[in-house]
Amino acid sequence: MKKTGPIRRILLPVDGSQTSRQALEFAGRLGAALGKNLEGVTLLQVMEESYLSHIAATRDLRTDILTHSNTFKELKSRHRGEDIQPSLDKGKKLLKNLGIRARIETRIAEGEPAREIVRMAEAGRFSTIIMGRRGVSPAPAFYFGSVTDKVVKLVRRQDVYVVCKNLFRNDGPAAKMLVAVDGSPDSARAGEYAARLAAALNPSLSRITLLTVIPLANYEQTIKSRIAPDKKTWDLLGKARRAFRQVSIPDDVVTSMIRIGKPAEEILAEAGKARPQLVILGRAGKSRWQRLLLGSVSLAVLHRCQGSTVAIIRS
Repeated sequence: MKKTGPIRRILLPVDGSQTSRQALEFAGRLGAALGKNLEGVTLLQVMEESYLSHIAATRDLRTDILTHSNTFKELKSRHRGEDIQPSLDKGKKLLKNLGIRARIETRIAEGEPAREIVRMAEAGRFSTIIMGRRGVSPAPAFYFGSVTDKVVKLVRRQDVYVVCKNLFRNDGPAAKMLVAVDGSPDSARAGEYAARLAAALNPSLSRITLLTVIPLANYEQTIKSRIAPDKKTWDLLGKARRAFRQVSIPDDVVTSMIRIGKPAEEILAEAGKARPQLVILGRAGKSRWQRLLLGSVSLAVLHRCQGSTVAIIRS
């Protein structure tokens, strides 16, 4: 039977760091809650050629010579077999122990991590990428810090979950959600996604907050135009609430909220106050260049929201 939930196939990049393990645990708990709605999970570790400098330094060999030598090929093969694959197998076991019943696969790739993750996501038609926020693996050369930023900017067809440090283990993986609503097509897509996710996770939900932030300049312009800003905003929130009603989420679970100010600041303030497990945002920025400038509300929240997992929903 065809799966209908918003998360069908998960690509889970790992690197052996603590934040990578947190992403593993979040994915395991989320996948278990999704049950039959989840088709499969693939654990991916990317071997980065920059670690050659570390190997060369320990053996007093030039990197360019080492790259083309049998010694390098043997070291790389040994590293895959003795380090990477056992780590992936351990991650696979953890996912099963957390309750995932869908098929779990492991893959090893070589190259620049962010581009390999995006390439694999596209080639494998994954719906979702789940990643840790930051971290450094045991080998100093396997740095995984800025990879998340690059993936969020480069990916086009996948939703990206960036996992926080606090996993709220006593609750469901997304028992409390904060969904940003602003009337844009990206926001509408994120709201529809949140409703479908809520339906897939029900009855583990406890609260869903729909938050609309009116920028002060927009608020003043609306008043000058003699349009009641509160009515316009409540109409927008009412439309968002209907998406949840359509998938049978009880009204008492969904809360609507209006704030006036800077969108990113207000979203962060509410996330800090309500401590939701999951913040869901549309991908703001209409062009790839805008996303590279990191000017969007989504990326501002992603960079600064440390206490909640942030999901950036594709346009």
